[in-house]
Amino acid sequence: MKETLIQELLEKYRFENKQGFKRTFLDEVKLFQINHHEQGKPLLYKRGIILIASGQKRGYIDNQQVTLGSEHYVIIAAVQPFECETFVFDRVIKGLYIDLDMQRLQRITALLDEIPKSKTKKMPQNVVTGDMNSELDLAFNSLMKSLLDPQDTRVLGEHILDEIYYRIIQSEAGQHLVELCSKNTQFSRISNIVDDIQDRLEETISIDELARKTGMSKANFHRKFKEIFNDSPIQYIKKVKLNKARQYILFEKMKVVDAAYKVGYESPAQFSREFKSQFGFPPSELKKIVL
Repeated sequence: MKETLIQELLEKYRFENKQGFKRTFLDEVKLFQINHHEQGKPLLYKRGIILIASGQKRGYIDNQQVTLGSEHYVIIAAVQPFECETFVFDRVIKGLYIDLDMQRLQRITALLDEIPKSKTKKMPQNVVTGDMNSELDLAFNSLMKSLLDPQDTRVLGEHILDEIYYRIIQSEAGQHLVELCSKNTQFSRISNIVDDIQDRLEETISIDELARKTGMSKANFHRKFKEIFNDSPIQYIKKVKLNKARQYILFEKMKVVDAAYKVGYESPAQFSREFKSQFGFPPSELKKIVL
């Protein structure tokens, strides 16, 4: 049923012969399709929930592998740069990307009689994969069906999103969403700091200042940050800046020097060196290689 519904959506939004992301009648939900194999490709993922109807997608964060197919879902708790490799076997990859709405998450969590408790004391990771269950699968199908008609979307869409959040929160993988909306956990404080980083890419960001804002020592902040993101704070900030600059150059047609200044680099030469170190080629060659 999922494959039939996702195909109907692609046709409804005139996206069946295209690839990438397409907005739907519901602002926070995007339709996506990938029709060919992609080697490791640097991407900057925003907070969200990924649901796939067919195909398989594999991503790497350092040496950690995240695999997603129609039997899984992925939660990204905060902006995460990582390499993504896409495999297309006998089917094109099709699915939905739901922007993670913190207000919705907090509202639903507040309605619970009992907050689900984590079975582990480990620090949650920023990107986690969960197994689809029958209730979540039905909600996924209901969401796709509602997106076929603007009136159905207006009447039912928000309620179905509520159910999807609720079903995920009840799952083991959803435990870190519960921690994300709690003000008292190290995970939520560090995730909120990441939001602050996104708003200050033009600045030189002090790690000491970030640690103070979380109420943690610099050493503890560094350790916990790396547990969540698999990068030190400095490495993470650099990757986000370079990935954001890459987007400016590629999609907003910005000049290399302007993109460098936009993400806080004072020296275009240093920006070019670090860009090449991250992506394997200088920023001046980006459009020729990607397009």
